Amino acid sequence: MFATDWPFSSTLFLLAGDPQPELRRSVPGPELPGVLAQNILAELPRLRRAIEAADG
Repeated sequence: MFATDWPFSSTLFLLAGDPQPELRRSVPGPELPGVLAQNILAELPRLRRAIEAADG
């Protein structure tokens, strides 16, 4: 989902390339897991179930 915001993220992520290092500095610790995965898995339950099934 982050990629959908990519053209608009240049004001937050000033360096080219992988934004993850800057993301970790920009998002408060407790919110980071949600930004990285949990929010999208809550929105896409079939994807969450498929991942959980694949993980065993």
